Amino acid sequence: MTRSTMTILLLAASCCLVSAATAASELARCGAIESATERLDCFDAMVRQQADEQEALVQTPQAPERVAPDQAIEAPAVATASTPSTDPIAQFGQGRQKRPQTEIDSITSRVDSVRRTPLRHHVMTLANGQVWVENEPDRRRIAPAQDIVIRTHRWHFEMELRSQPNVAVHRTE
Repeated sequence: MTRSTMTILLLAASCCLVSAATAASELARCGAIESATERLDCFDAMVRQQADEQEALVQTPQAPERVAPDQAIEAPAVATASTPSTDPIAQFGQGRQKRPQTEIDSITSRVDSVRRTPLRHHVMTLANGQVWVENEPDRRRIAPAQDIVIRTHRWHFEMELRSQPNVAVHRTE
């Protein structure tokens, strides 16, 4: 265990001990009150204070700021893991579960943008919103506005560019 981890653990433990000691002294003080009504008021005040302290520790997530309807921008619909889509193009490349008979075998799209990873793999965002990464870097030049075809193969997906060798790719988004 590192020194900083040990320090953090000791601080957390000391906070708990101080809190427990404070609570015990408050309980003793309230318990020593003769009048039943005043004793009950003391215990109630102690419980309210602890509830307020716990509530202050718990941050409730704030709803995102809403955009005015005249400022709203519609993005192309792209399926995510949390919102399954029945559109076969949106599902294309999203994994290899049992393939239904109606699944498409290829998509055609245009490259909207291209960037490179530190390992020199091209990361392509297509016009349909999908993001694909080449598996073999530096085998071809990929630029925005190129038309591509991505086909399924037995074990992988392959991207076809005009007058360039095909390349294995995988989908990230």
